[in-house]
Amino acid sequence: MNSPARTSRYRGFRQDVEKVELQYSALLTPKRVPAMVCAALLFLPWGSARGELPPTVVERVQQSVVLVGYPGNRGTGFLIDGNGLILTNAHVVPEGGQPATITFTDGTSGSATFVSYDPNGTDLAALRFDGSLPPDAQYLGIGQRSDVWVGMQVFSAGIPFVLYRPILATGMIGHHRTSHGLFVVDAAISSGSSGSPVFNVEGTVLGMSTTSLLDNDGDSWHGSGFQIAIDAGEIGRFVEALARGEREAVRTAHIEALRMPLPHLDMGRVVEDSLGEGDDRLENDLEYIKGYTVDLIEGLTYRISLQSDDFDAYLLLFSSDARVAAENDDAHEGTTDSEIIFIPATSQRFVLGITSFMRGETGPFRLSMEQIQFAVKDTIEAVLTDESPVQDGGRRYFELPLEGRRAALAVTMRSEDVDSFLSIHDADGEMVAMNDDLDEFTTDAQIIFHTEEGSSYTIRASTFSPGELGAFTLTIAWPE
Repeated sequence: MNSPARTSRYRGFRQDVEKVELQYSALLTPKRVPAMVCAALLFLPWGSARGELPPTVVERVQQSVVLVGYPGNRGTGFLIDGNGLILTNAHVVPEGGQPATITFTDGTSGSATFVSYDPNGTDLAALRFDGSLPPDAQYLGIGQRSDVWVGMQVFSAGIPFVLYRPILATGMIGHHRTSHGLFVVDAAISSGSSGSPVFNVEGTVLGMSTTSLLDNDGDSWHGSGFQIAIDAGEIGRFVEALARGEREAVRTAHIEALRMPLPHLDMGRVVEDSLGEGDDRLENDLEYIKGYTVDLIEGLTYRISLQSDDFDAYLLLFSSDARVAAENDDAHEGTTDSEIIFIPATSQRFVLGITSFMRGETGPFRLSMEQIQFAVKDTIEAVLTDESPVQDGGRRYFELPLEGRRAALAVTMRSEDVDSFLSIHDADGEMVAMNDDLDEFTTDAQIIFHTEEGSSYTIRASTFSPGELGAFTLTIAWPE
C-alpha cells in the first residue's frame, strides 16, 4: 500500500491483558467445595487469608529496597546479597557506566559501581554498592518462573516519591506471558518505581516492575492501572550469568513485543529471512514482527533497507530507551519496500523491528544496512531580514526551489544568529518534512528526505520563534 502522507501507525507497545473470569458463584456453592478444603481454610493464618504481609516481611523488604539516583533520572532497586549487589531496570541506568547514588531506607547514602546490563537484552541491570551496608540492611531471594501463576496476589515496593519510605502496593497477576518472561499485575506504580521488586507474601521476588501499561482514548495516553513486570525466570537467569562472570556494557532497548535475545545485523550484511506465524505480534495492531539489534555510530549516515515481494514492508527503529527513533512504510512512490536513512545523535545499540503495514501479511524478505556518504551539492549563504517574506506565526523565511531525483536528499541549516527551522514542501505547498534541532546539543536543523524523479519541491529555511533575524548557511547534498 503506497501512501506518501500517512500518520504514524506505531502507537506504542502494550501487552494484551488477559482477563481472569472467576466463577465465584460456582466455586462458593457448598456442594462444590470439599469438606477438607473448608477445614484447611479455617486454619489459614489470618493475615495470609486477608492478603496481608507479616511485619517481618515488610521490614525485610523495606530494608532491601533502595533509591537509585542519576543526574536527571532515578529509579528503584533492591539488594540480592550481602555483598552489595543491587538489581534495577536497565532503562534507569544511563549508558557509559557512571556511578549511581544509592540511598537506603535508614538514610545511608553512597555510590554504586555499574556491573552489567543483561546480556540477553532484558530490561535488567546490576550495580554494586561501594561502601559498607547499613547494619540493618537485608537482601531478597529470587524465586522461579514456576512460582508465578495467573490469579495469585503479589506485592511491590518502590520509591516513586523520595520523601517516603518504600511504598507498598498489591495486586493480582492477570496475565503471564512465559514466552517473553513478563507478567501483568494490577499493582499501582508511578515514575520512579522502575526496578521495584514484585514479591509474594513470603518476601520472595517473583518479578521486577519495568513499565506501566498505557491506554489510549483516541486523544491521549494515560495509565491503565496495570504494570508489566519481568518475571523471576528472567531475573534468575541474569543473576546466574553474573555469577559466571558474564558482563555486558551496552544497553539494549527492551521492546515488550519481542522475545529476547535478538540476532544482530552487521554492516554490509544481507539477511534473507521470512515473516509469519511463529514470530512475535505487535500489541496494538497484531502484525507479525521480527527484531534485530544494530550498533550505530554518532554522526554517520546509515541506510537500512527492507524489501519483500509478499508483503507491504514496514521498518521501525528503536533507540536504547525504547523510543521510536525512525520509521518508514514506503521508500519511494510506486513501491511497497521500506527504507530508513538515519543519523544517530549518539552512538548506541538500536533495535530494528521488521513488520508489515497490514495485519496478517507474511512472506520472505531481504534486510540490509549500509553506510552512505553525502557529497556536497550546493552551499548557500543567506540572511533573514525585515524584508524577508513572513509565514504563519510571524516567522521570516527564505525559499529555494528544488527538482527531485530518485534518491535521498540531505538539507542542513546552520546559524549562529537564529534557532534554525527547516521544512520541505511539495508542488501543492504541502509540508512533507520538517526539523527544528539536528540533535539535543544544537539549534541547527537537518532534514533527510526521499525525493522522487520529476517531482518539484521547495526548501524553506526559517526560524523556530517569530522575530528572529540573522545570517545562516544552507547546505544541500545528495548521496555519492
